[in-house]
Amino acid sequence: MTSKEDDNIQSKQPLRSTAVTIYKDWVHSSVTVFGMVPKFEPFEANIITQTSTGFLFGCIPSNRTQSPQANQSSPTHFWHDISDFSIDLDKVIRSQFEKAFGKVQMILQLNQPVSELMKYLEMAKQKKSKSPKQERLLFEYYSYGTPQIENGDLHFCSNKGYEKVNIKEILNLAGKTSCFIFDCDNSGSLLPYIKEQDSDIYAFFSDSDGEFIPRSNGLPADLFTSCLMTPAQMALLWHSRHYFCFKNGPLTPLNTSFEVECMCDFKKIYENINTLLRHIVEAMAYKTMGHEKFMKIFRKDRVVSQIAINFVLAQRIFSFFEKKPISYPEIPDMTKNSLWNSFDMRMDAELFRVQRVPESLQIPFSVYLNHVLTTLDNAVVVSKPEITYFPELSFISSMLNEESLQARACTTLAKYLDKSPDCIRISLHFSVVPKLIQILNQGKVLACIFCIIKLFNYERSMWKHFENEKSNSPNLPLVPIVEWIKKTNPPTLPLILLTLLTKDSVTGGKKFVEMPWKEIIMPLFKHKHSDVRVWAMFLTANICKYLDDSQIDEIFEASKLNMDDDCELELKLASIHLCSEMSNGETSEIQLKILKYICQFISSSFYIIRCQVLSAISVFYSKIHKFGEENQNEVPNDENLLAFDELASQQLILLAIDQHPSVMSATKAVYNDIANKNDPKKPSKVFECFRYKLFDKIYRIIDSTDVKISTCNNDVIVKHVINDLKPVKEFKDFTLGPTFTHNQEITTNICINEFNNLVYFGDLNGELHIKPFKENRIVKTAKISPVQLDHVEVIQNNGFPVLFTSNSNGFIQSYLVRDTDLTLTSISDSDVTPGLKCRKIFNANDISGFMLSYSENASDKIQVYDLEQERVIRTISADGFVKHAAWCDTGSNLIGICCNNEEYFKIYDIRENKQIYNIKIPEFAYQYLTADYPNMKYSVASNFGKIYSVDLLGRDQVDSQFLVSGGQTTCSFSMQPCTRRYLLGHEKGVTLFDTQNKVNKTLTKFWNLIGSGTTIGPVTSSIYHPVENSMNMMSQRNIVVIYGNNKE
Repeated sequence: MTSKEDDNIQSKQPLRSTAVTIYKDWVHSSVTVFGMVPKFEPFEANIITQTSTGFLFGCIPSNRTQSPQANQSSPTHFWHDISDFSIDLDKVIRSQFEKAFGKVQMILQLNQPVSELMKYLEMAKQKKSKSPKQERLLFEYYSYGTPQIENGDLHFCSNKGYEKVNIKEILNLAGKTSCFIFDCDNSGSLLPYIKEQDSDIYAFFSDSDGEFIPRSNGLPADLFTSCLMTPAQMALLWHSRHYFCFKNGPLTPLNTSFEVECMCDFKKIYENINTLLRHIVEAMAYKTMGHEKFMKIFRKDRVVSQIAINFVLAQRIFSFFEKKPISYPEIPDMTKNSLWNSFDMRMDAELFRVQRVPESLQIPFSVYLNHVLTTLDNAVVVSKPEITYFPELSFISSMLNEESLQARACTTLAKYLDKSPDCIRISLHFSVVPKLIQILNQGKVLACIFCIIKLFNYERSMWKHFENEKSNSPNLPLVPIVEWIKKTNPPTLPLILLTLLTKDSVTGGKKFVEMPWKEIIMPLFKHKHSDVRVWAMFLTANICKYLDDSQIDEIFEASKLNMDDDCELELKLASIHLCSEMSNGETSEIQLKILKYICQFISSSFYIIRCQVLSAISVFYSKIHKFGEENQNEVPNDENLLAFDELASQQLILLAIDQHPSVMSATKAVYNDIANKNDPKKPSKVFECFRYKLFDKIYRIIDSTDVKISTCNNDVIVKHVINDLKPVKEFKDFTLGPTFTHNQEITTNICINEFNNLVYFGDLNGELHIKPFKENRIVKTAKISPVQLDHVEVIQNNGFPVLFTSNSNGFIQSYLVRDTDLTLTSISDSDVTPGLKCRKIFNANDISGFMLSYSENASDKIQVYDLEQERVIRTISADGFVKHAAWCDTGSNLIGICCNNEEYFKIYDIRENKQIYNIKIPEFAYQYLTADYPNMKYSVASNFGKIYSVDLLGRDQVDSQFLVSGGQTTCSFSMQPCTRRYLLGHEKGVTLFDTQNKVNKTLTKFWNLIGSGTTIGPVTSSIYHPVENSMNMMSQRNIVVIYGNNKE
């Protein structure tokens, strides 16, 4: 709604059918045909690189034992003693490199002249320039015992001693997509040279500027490289010392040759440690870095990601020596992160396995994952909605990979993804999709399909990862999804997934048509579950462009079943959407047949149906006039085409004078395009709205076969007095809070929207005002009536609050409420008293969907309005002018009535249209409230300040009475359901009555706000806060906040 519309929602009486039905329906607030549907920022990184070539240039003194640091460091390099000349060090390094980084072509040069370095770099540069893919070069410089780096000069061994090469020359040859590792003293001094490059470069340095690598006889001399290339071994070695130093137990420190000395399954142990390290580091990194940096470092290049993970381990180990390895881009220091505690605990278990502790003390990695999964599940269930990240989520891919945990992991992941779209985006950081597809193919876990729907609906481009266009045999999981449809009842989830696949993947749509699709889909058009029928039509709409006319005609006839008058609005929208997609028919005969059918719904009372019809007409018109083709805009010469063109033109004329602005403006746009010979096609956004609905909290559809997607997020709001009272202390007194004074007469009651605690009221000028419950300011004003407003009321409407208003001309209007925004809906004048201008009061039932309306003290008629059917279904005669009428409870068909100047409280059953109770009250009945609806207990206020308790199930129906206001004339009556404290407004002020403690307190003067001793005057309306001990009362032009105080 525009700001102009906000200020003046209407200048005359509202037209009927200005919006769709409001009762228990998500369509009116979420579905649009021509508007914008929310979208999420694409998740994937723009450029993905692949490291294809790796260089390791090492400089170690030729005698392998003598160096300036020989007395400080061990002779162990690359986990081998280099003093042993029988060791083939080249072979050892290549093996470690391959295990660390996979199939990366490695060029290893130890103690080679600079000329060799330049030659290989030049060759790599030429190879990269010829490659169609973005390839990255990995370059490691490892120096042990060489002169310190100065001015960017690196030192290499040669026959003449040491040769120098400046880092700038290497950067130039390595290219703009490179990854560097510098393992030497003072390597951090090279960082400024890296930052100068306008390129996609990563760099990892063993120490900061001016620092030296830590050296110890018990650790490898190449400590930094060992962390980066063999992190599992390094973690075990380091942890054995850490464990021995700080804990008591049977384990002993390992040495650098522990692989030879310990006989165990190191392959499995290393696999567990590497997996553990990856999950822990990524959990810390995502929380620390955020999306963009995390994706750049950990998801852009597989080799870079592995180096970055191992680098974080190096940071932690080096921190014990007070050294700080650095990187570019900068990886934050995570050495103090509490998740390292979890890492250490699991390392204890792996260390037990290395030292062959008895099997009973060994804990399999699957058991550890099970504990992590339990923690994650508990966190998801009990956490607040705004909490969207849990570090245990980084383990989800391993949990899904463990067969014994797959079902639980899918269920927990489904609950997590259901929390919010933010959770979906976060989970995409942790490589869950490939594992889920594997589980889908196994056909065992339904929650797996739920997860894939959430993920692929968010990131639609992911289907391309499963297409293999070269072989024309896509790896799309069509067959397992179809099998799920066959064996699941209702098949809602697999059907949705198949719909998304055929919508987002052209290959998927074509391949599905090659399957026996009619046997799979056509029976679902008659399924008892409406969601199944809706998504079956959406799926069919995706493949219409691949079908011939005979198949389209068969689909068209089947779709008619979902356009009957008693069909839900969702089914009608999906059916017309399907008809629109049939515009690609091969002959004009089938096109004309479909259009004639669609045009029958141009007079629908739902504006969104009329918009959908307009969209279909524009699509067919575009097709018939061949827009986008060489012979577009030629005059049709086929009889069917001429009839088609005439029919479309007639319908556009009708739509151009539609009462709803959305229909009218969209039709005008179609006309303008036709006049300017532009393509008038206006595709519907209905399907996009339905798929956006999948981001709601819809987890209940996994467990329940009856629940609908459109309603499973909206818990039924039972608006009644709570039977189990909230105990309260004895009431002491009032404290006056902020006072709002209006600039003219307030002519309505005040009411509250319990979703946001906003208060609504209207005035003499027909303006609606909105104020916060505890504040004295107006946050929104809207002119909604040409005459004064008389009554306001808000119903919660299952999560879509609706505001009803009436004016002095007897018109009732309704508005969809979003915060302070108001949208006019379809309820309008219900003509309780035709031709009689009077104060019209109403009471809507939030559960049954009925609304009572009556003319206060002017008529004996009460009309019952059906909010779903949008019509009056019954008129009740109360045998006296109605003073007050309301529903006895939220779900029944009973209404309570108090008539003017009558000493009776009456209850009617609207189903039989007859009076079933007539309880005599000692005084004239003013108004009643439901105190305890399951036990049929009510409270009736009299005209002169008494409250009578009515128990319809008791021996004495009027079982007690309380003199509350000392005989003052009653002006208003309200209650707080959870405490059953009443507010009775009267001529001189307001009285609070506490039924639990049998205490009443009266407030008649403002002592400290408006003027000392000023009389309040008649309190014509009052409301309690839903749960707090505070109130709003209205007297003349004032709305005052009152705080209740209990005795200590």
